[in-house]
Order: sequence, then C-alpha cells, then structure tokens
Amino acid sequence: MIKYDVEFEIDFFTFAIEANAYDIAFYLRMRFEEQLFIHANRAIESQVNSYKLNQKFLKAKLHLSKSLLPIFNFNGVKELLTIL
Repeated sequence: MIKYDVEFEIDFFTFAIEANAYDIAFYLRMRFEEQLFIHANRAIESQVNSYKLNQKFLKAKLHLSKSLLPIFNFNGVKELLTIL
C-alpha cells in the first residue's frame, strides 16, 4: 500500500479479518488507526462477525477486540458479550 501510494479503505481491514489474516489486520490497525476510528461501525461489525464465522485464531481476535475497545458502540459490545 505504501509502495504504490494506495489510499486506505475500510474494506482492506474487513477482508483481512474475514480471511483470518490477523497479521495484516494488526498492521492496518496500527498504521491506519484514525481511518478505523472514522469507519468504526464497519470495523466493529466485521470484528464481531469474525467470532460468528469460526473459532480459529481466538487469541488474535480477543487481542484485536481489546485494542478496538475505544471505538466499540453499545450494540457491538452487546453482540460480543452474547458470543463470549
């Protein structure tokens, strides 16, 4: 992305989560944190849906959820707690 000067889109983050590519998701979270805060609803929705899709990489999912706590809304927290 940096090499070709591609602008960040929230879909990059959601696709990484859906594909269980948490190395990419953590990189995008660290590098484009302000963009994730702008698109908080989509970021949280994809993170909560990742728990529903499968139980693989649970430690990475929990760590990412912990790091995204400042942008969680009430509905996201409610869904996450019912899953956990």
